[in-house]
Amino acid sequence: MHTKLLLLPLLALALLPLSFASTLTASAITPINPTIDIGQSLTLTANPSGTGPFTYNWFTGGSSYCQNDQQIPNATQKNYQISTASNFYARTAYYCYSVSNATATNYSPTDTVTVNPALIASGITPTVTLIDSSQNITLTANPSGGTQPYIYHWFNGTSSQNCQSNQGIRGWFGYSTITVAPKSNTYYCYEVQDGAGVDNFSAPDYVEVNSSVIAHNFTTAPNGFRYDNQPGLLITLIANASAGTEPYSYQWYSGSSKTCASDSQISNAIKPMYYIAPDPNTLINQYYCYKVIDSSSAYNFSGTRLIVVNSTLNPGSATPSNAMIYQGQSITLTANPEGGSPPYSYQWYYSTQQGCIGDVSASGATNVTYRVTPTQNSSYCYAITDNSSTVAHSGFASITVEQEQSTTTMPFNALDESGYPIFNTTTTTIPANAVNGTSITSITTTIPNTGSTVITTTAPTTSSTTTIPANATNSTPVVHPSGGLSLSTQDIEILVVIIVLAIVGWRIYDKMSKG
Repeated sequence: MHTKLLLLPLLALALLPLSFASTLTASAITPINPTIDIGQSLTLTANPSGTGPFTYNWFTGGSSYCQNDQQIPNATQKNYQISTASNFYARTAYYCYSVSNATATNYSPTDTVTVNPALIASGITPTVTLIDSSQNITLTANPSGGTQPYIYHWFNGTSSQNCQSNQGIRGWFGYSTITVAPKSNTYYCYEVQDGAGVDNFSAPDYVEVNSSVIAHNFTTAPNGFRYDNQPGLLITLIANASAGTEPYSYQWYSGSSKTCASDSQISNAIKPMYYIAPDPNTLINQYYCYKVIDSSSAYNFSGTRLIVVNSTLNPGSATPSNAMIYQGQSITLTANPEGGSPPYSYQWYYSTQQGCIGDVSASGATNVTYRVTPTQNSSYCYAITDNSSTVAHSGFASITVEQEQSTTTMPFNALDESGYPIFNTTTTTIPANAVNGTSITSITTTIPNTGSTVITTTAPTTSSTTTIPANATNSTPVVHPSGGLSLSTQDIEILVVIIVLAIVGWRIYDKMSKG
């Protein structure tokens, strides 16, 4: 029994070293499988366990089994720093370490280290942008390299050199685009941060803001909007755009609507000028307009304008075309145009030669009618201008002016060419175009003589005026009141009988007295 008691302490002493000695372990490197960008540094840390002190050796290579990788010279500390200078190349490599103590050596699992290219904040697209003040635009960041994912921070301002000096317009977010609507010229830039914690700033991008594109009303050549369809007619519509961002493109429209966008596109009409060449018998009455699109894709519509193409202007002729009047009378001439583009304006002309040759402009004669009082045979015509500025000349109208025969008042004791006394009675035939109450100073007078011969006088010996009674009718005999004796018809008949008897008696007496 005493022998057993002596063996117990010896057994305890034998087991004592086993109680304080632990197994040497090379645990995983921290950080585990890190990623960095070129230009960054990374410290790898060994994590052994067991009884120290420890000694270390670091390894790197392409094998996931540490003993197969290559030992890094002078890398004998617990920590190993990876420095990625600008000449470092992007790669993925394995790292591990061996750890030793007084009794053992052990190897760690390999740690994968990824080195990405350096983060670059490339320029914004689109670059040097032109927009109109009514537009917005979407800007896109274009980072590259680094370690994804990226997050962004946008800035705007007036600085063209340093993005950081501009004002932040939106906090960090994960989208690479931003839509803006500046009202004046503005610089934009962005800051990007990658998954490795690296950040970088882009160069500023300039957004130039022009005033909105304007589509002024188009003009025409020939000038105007109403035309007469004459042979060779060519109408040119000319767009007139301004502001916005040049160059422009165009689209012409036509139709019945006063609203341009409601009309129809004209096929292949995409130039700043549009030509209308109607067929000779084609009439046009529709609206035209255009759409202008500038290089920033902003657009605007012009106002519509009504283009009218009427039939050819026919000036016609004045009516009556051939008339006769007596001297001192007036007559109204009337223009008779057709077609063209009303309303019309007129200018009358006159000439003493047939056909308005060498015509003279009649002052103030600018109406559709023209009242004239010619003193001699004359021709009249007119020039007509319609609403499309077309000018045409009419045919002529001829006016013949005739002289009426004069009234001759004979002295009361006048004798005929045989020496016989003339009974002074005159009758006036009223011209067919006379009006009741009109004074006639040029009349035809017939004077009977005793020899039953009718004498028509054409030149008065005294001036005579006959006033037509208000109830007179055409061709009514009127007793001339100037000079001599005025008698009724019955009195004249009785007096003629008496005078004839007296003359007969006087001749009988004369013959008897002579023997």
